[in-house]
Amino acid sequence: MKLTHTFIKSLIATNVLAALTVSSFFSNAQESQPAASEDVEVIEVKGFRGSLIKALEAKRDAANTRESIMAEDIGKFPDLNVAEAIQRVPGVAISREGGEGRNIVLRGFSPGFTRTTLNGMEVPAGSDGLDSGGVTVNNSRAFDFHVFASELFNRIDIQKTQTASIEEGGIAGTVDMYSARPFYNPGFNSTLSLKGGYNDLTSEVDPRFAFLASNTFADNTFGTLFSVAVSDRSVRQEGFGSMRWEPTNRIGNGTWGDTSGLTTINGTPSNYCGAEEAISCLWVPRLPRADFFGNEQKRIGVTGSLQYKPNDDMLFTLDILHSELENDRRNYNSMEWLVNRGAPGDFQGQSPVSFTVDESGKVLVAGSFENVTSWYESRYQVSDSIFDQYVLSGDIQLNDRWSLDLMAGMAKNDADREEIRYYYRSFSS
Repeated sequence: MKLTHTFIKSLIATNVLAALTVSSFFSNAQESQPAASEDVEVIEVKGFRGSLIKALEAKRDAANTRESIMAEDIGKFPDLNVAEAIQRVPGVAISREGGEGRNIVLRGFSPGFTRTTLNGMEVPAGSDGLDSGGVTVNNSRAFDFHVFASELFNRIDIQKTQTASIEEGGIAGTVDMYSARPFYNPGFNSTLSLKGGYNDLTSEVDPRFAFLASNTFADNTFGTLFSVAVSDRSVRQEGFGSMRWEPTNRIGNGTWGDTSGLTTINGTPSNYCGAEEAISCLWVPRLPRADFFGNEQKRIGVTGSLQYKPNDDMLFTLDILHSELENDRRNYNSMEWLVNRGAPGDFQGQSPVSFTVDESGKVLVAGSFENVTSWYESRYQVSDSIFDQYVLSGDIQLNDRWSLDLMAGMAKNDADREEIRYYYRSFSS
């Protein structure tokens, strides 16, 4: 008992000493502070370094695991595409179409597992493909970030873990995008951006235009902002395609048809698949073809924002965003139907003449055929994606402990595509 009593007395004495030390420290700190009449020089860091500092502070203040991307200045968000800006963040990868980022992969999950909000409201955004591989309009939960021009935004937060305030729906995480607002930088601001890129394959110049103007009035209690971004882009692809490779025993009736004319086989085919003939196990291109793809893309984005702050405890915001993405595509293919067997006619009847097989005996490296059916395809596609959003939000600080967040809005995305295809084919004799 005596030992315990002594320990408690010692602990109390230690606490008193610590309190006296802290009090003495603050007393000395107050005495060392400059007089109120002295001028204090304030250094404000702006530009790219300033945006990194703001993003770091936002990450430090977050209660969860969060990454943030801040605009260098109003109307100066990094990169020309929102998806390509987000890929700067650790744990984020993107998918590309036509040389442009479209969807994101967060923490290894597919794009459909990421929830996306715009100005605090969950929104849909879908469009058509941008290259020859895009054959359907996006009707999944995946968000098409290329629908919007990057100049329309000032901040993006990537929430990698949940908090109580984040709505459910994003297993991989949540991406919060915020368009520009007048109170982001009070006073009058304007920015004009003109860019252009030359493509020597299309022999065309791809222009990009962005303009933003904002101002605050009545002692910074009311603010307005307007921005517009317009861009044209030409994509052209020329090359050779295989339309995937498969063993011939998985295609059609599993044989090469008439092989009586096959006089030369360089290499030894492997009968690993157990087909009647070893040559039917060879991996071959399904539709070897020459490819041409051209896409004319136009993107228009417009934002408007009104903010009203009657006092330090109230802030009301109206955000309006409109975006259009139009793609005009032409695709031409010249295909050879090498894997269809049977009597001549109806895309069939080719006869092998010579084969060259790789060292494994499983892949057809080269070959000569007779009675081959040729197929010529001409495809024309026009697609449009139109996005509109209206959000009215309010932030009211009731007292030191209670605050009220209000939001009402509407978002709509219409994606449509029209397609015309022509096919021409030859008949084997």
